[in-house]
Amino acid sequence: MPIQRARAILEARIGVVASIETNAGNISGTVVAVGVDFVHILEPTGDTVLLPISSITAIN
Repeated sequence: MPIQRARAILEARIGVVASIETNAGNISGTVVAVGVDFVHILEPTGDTVLLPISSITAIN
């Protein structure tokens, strides 16, 4: 997925739960913030994930 497209989708979902697919597996949680090259996700367990946008293959 192109980085600019992924950033736009994620920015529109700040504060909303999203499922994100990567080559390493899937992550689901609330989109907290979107940086230039990363997304900050808060998982239901309370864990924080900083995910490189370049590793995203799909967003649901």
